[in-house]
Amino acid sequence: MVRILIVEDDVVHAREIERALDDIGIRHLHARCAEEAIRLARQHRINMYVIDIDLPGVSGFTFAQVVRDHTNAPVIFMGDIDNEAQKAIGFEIGGDDFLVKPFGMLELSCRIRAILRRCEIKRYSASNAFKLNRDDHTVEIDGRKIRLTKLEFDLMFQLVMANGATVSKQTLIREVWGGDSMATNEVLKARMHSLKSKVGVDRIKAVYGDGYRIITKSSPVV
Repeated sequence: MVRILIVEDDVVHAREIERALDDIGIRHLHARCAEEAIRLARQHRINMYVIDIDLPGVSGFTFAQVVRDHTNAPVIFMGDIDNEAQKAIGFEIGGDDFLVKPFGMLELSCRIRAILRRCEIKRYSASNAFKLNRDDHTVEIDGRKIRLTKLEFDLMFQLVMANGATVSKQTLIREVWGGDSMATNEVLKARMHSLKSKVGVDRIKAVYGDGYRIITKSSPVV
């Protein structure tokens, strides 16, 4: 089960986050400072970190760098000021998202679930035909390891997760490029062509007027 470590010196705000996580069934731990967070991280398996950048003593950014030296677990930063430079630092050191306070707990919950969906514990296999590794953006098909670009990997991930069901073009664009992206169906088609050239044209089927689906050995080719 997923466990999130909240690193936040504001106890009231931390309690709000904990209640939001309780509502979506995610376990959590709370630390008020980086030193306490390091101790908890050594004692428990942490799947995601939600870190306030303005911690007393060791900053949230510094703590996140320590985290990145030991794990690829996703990191969401929280900050009091909408500062582009601070956001850039957060992403440069390996952050996955940055929320400016005050923010709604529903928004936080949605962002957490979206990141967890994308990660899906690094590896996923469907019908023993595909093995995906997010760390190096590779897919293993019938024992053959194929290196993909990040975008190709994200497309492949969406198809494999559907396990043979058709994934609509709109869903692929939203999940891979983002909901406010300017990506078009033609852009998707070009990227899919590139992906198919790597994994095999017989592995991905275009469903006319709808989307795409993965073809496993057990999938009906119709």
